[in-house]
Amino acid sequence: MWLHPEHGQWLTELTTSGAELVWCTSWGPLAATWIAPRLGLPPHMPVIGVKISGVRRRHQWKLFDLYRAIGDRPVAVLDDAVGGKDPDDARNRTRNGRPTLLVPVHPGTGLRRTDIDTVLAWLRHQHLPTDR
Repeated sequence: MWLHPEHGQWLTELTTSGAELVWCTSWGPLAATWIAPRLGLPPHMPVIGVKISGVRRRHQWKLFDLYRAIGDRPVAVLDDAVGGKDPDDARNRTRNGRPTLLVPVHPGTGLRRTDIDTVLAWLRHQHLPTDR
């Protein structure tokens, strides 16, 4: 795993724009206890349990667990493994009143500033509270 020293700062910017950061990863609680401290993120971030991850049948399976856990709340997903049907699922969720942004992170370069800027622009249109 490659961690960029600015990733934590970038992700924290999302919280000042009204986002609530959660882990939805096969790393499980290790994401909060091992990755978060190395990025300067709080270790108490929620972790959504993932039963199955990876792309199968053109779906990123952990998204099913994520969508179930968040219900109707808006969600922006940053992930380096996106299935071919996942953008359609995101559009369908949005059409059904559950705003969903799917930001594919390139597995070779990892999270980039442009990925964060994409989420920040989307958040500005969601009218989320910024006092989190």
